[in-house]
Amino acid sequence: MPCNGEYLNQTEREAEIQRAAKLALYILDKIGRKVPNFIREQSKKYYADRDDVVPYLCKLLTGLSLASKKEFDRVVYNAKSKTSRDLADWWEAHVAADKKRIQQEKEQKDNEVREAYIKQLRKMPIGKVKKMFGE
Repeated sequence: MPCNGEYLNQTEREAEIQRAAKLALYILDKIGRKVPNFIREQSKKYYADRDDVVPYLCKLLTGLSLASKKEFDRVVYNAKSKTSRDLADWWEAHVAADKKRIQQEKEQKDNEVREAYIKQLRKMPIGKVKKMFGE
């Protein structure tokens, strides 16, 4: 019976960290900046495991977008480069996920404020509540 090595496959997290490291490596190469050792290591490591790679890539892209739209577009939206297209896909998905997370956090905070207000109203005498609402 042959061995089954499926358990040796990368996890989704490991694959995403390695992908982020490769994308950061690509950006740094394109803009002529030195590549930090941890990025180079994680880009080559099949079982990539550092939690600081994705935030590093995010900060790198944010900085690039703020510094120069022309340079950002040259690196991120180069239609002739497969890596650039992958980078654009990653960035757009990241931005969309951030917007969704921010909206969810806002909604949760709004709900908490509303619930706290209702809780305070329930503690008040009914006459005072009616007076507040002009009844």
